[in-house]
Amino acid sequence: MQRTGRQRGGAIVEAALLSIWVLFTFIGVLDVGFYVYAAIATQSAARAAAMATSADPTLGAAQYQLLACAAAKTELDRVPNYTAFPSACDAMPLTVTQTMKAKSACPDYDTANPAAGEACSQVAVTYQTIQLFPIPGVLPGKITLTRIASMRFNAP
Repeated sequence: MQRTGRQRGGAIVEAALLSIWVLFTFIGVLDVGFYVYAAIATQSAARAAAMATSADPTLGAAQYQLLACAAAKTELDRVPNYTAFPSACDAMPLTVTQTMKAKSACPDYDTANPAAGEACSQVAVTYQTIQLFPIPGVLPGKITLTRIASMRFNAP
């Protein structure tokens, strides 16, 4: 079948129009992947920090904060802006806050048996992602994630 002058280049125009949407989708998937990884890493950092601070109930508040900061940094060592973390974990892109909770404020407190259980350590980890490709109305350029984990102190 012989083509006329009007039919030539139709595939190129279609490919050019479609390639914009393919690129847009690729960038969206890449951004979502970074955000999901950041969320998983932040939750893991909060869990590790709570575990580290619950090992010894006899330390002071400053030691707990240092332990929580070190554990969170260890878990977040593969995120893209790791080198920008402050040494004390007190400014963005990473803040770590450790607090002592009374036995009744712990998540697994048994109201039927108030004598059971110990006090717990609660750690909040806030991490701000790197600037990625913002998609207006769908994905922002940066996301700030906060995850909280609590763990009872080990018995002495």
